[in-house]
Amino acid sequence: MNHKNECLPNFLVVGAQKAGTTTLFNILNQHHQVFIPVAKELHFFDTPEKFAKGSAYYSSLFAGTGDAKAIGEITPSYLFYPEIPERIFNTLGHEVKIIMLLRNPADRAISHFKMEFSRRNEKRSFPEAILEGIKGMKNGLNNNPNTNYLDRGFYSKQIKNYFKFFSPEKILIIIFEEDFIKQRDETVKRIFNFLGVDEETVQTNITERSACNYRSNRVGHILDNLGEFPVFHERITRFRYFNSHLLPLFKKWNEIPFPNTFAMEKMKSTFLIDLYYISIKELEGLIGRDLSEWYIKI
Repeated sequence: MNHKNECLPNFLVVGAQKAGTTTLFNILNQHHQVFIPVAKELHFFDTPEKFAKGSAYYSSLFAGTGDAKAIGEITPSYLFYPEIPERIFNTLGHEVKIIMLLRNPADRAISHFKMEFSRRNEKRSFPEAILEGIKGMKNGLNNNPNTNYLDRGFYSKQIKNYFKFFSPEKILIIIFEEDFIKQRDETVKRIFNFLGVDEETVQTNITERSACNYRSNRVGHILDNLGEFPVFHERITRFRYFNSHLLPLFKKWNEIPFPNTFAMEKMKSTFLIDLYYISIKELEGLIGRDLSEWYIKI
């Protein structure tokens, strides 16, 4: 609960991973009545060492909120772990507002794999990773959540965990494809209304960069963050030609295609959609939305 002299969040964006949460972070950061810490993901509720420090430590992460009406954080993994809703309830109470962004679970799994592969955390092919994930689920194995791409897409059971502690009116569910891609401006207004802040004009045409497969991760990191290196910022990036022509060429040279992209799409259409079908149908009933685009095979 909110204790005296503690500034705790009144809203959380809990996921899902690879469903537009970084874009939402950049949008909310523009609103003068919204406060989000500089670090997008605090991982307070899903990191035992941090959670053990208690609400006083958590409150310290929200210093400098000023006159903000909506104070919150965005950690996509909060949706996945079943113990998180109760921890949130016990720390922030039943009035905290919860935002969830949900993406086609098959597409989410593919995007998750690409991210881990580009980070060199994944050595398996996509089919190998998916088949091992299926075997792990059947055998009840506790697979590495960072590289088990399937479990995070079973949204219905994850949302049920939140409904145990929070009323539906305290939970705003955004469908990535329909709401966040096709109707972003209207959806951002819904989010502002849900948070109780003014319908302020903000830039919504923000693109979340897709995971890239680099020849060299180190070179990719440097090229993506040149402005953070003073020597480059002062002597090189001030030249317009470098920014507009040379830098994009260097980045393009360092990017290589993901292997087996055909296999990813093939597995999506022949296997992943069937895997998630029952969960998606259950989700439709839970949230009262038509999600047939997620399971109709073209």
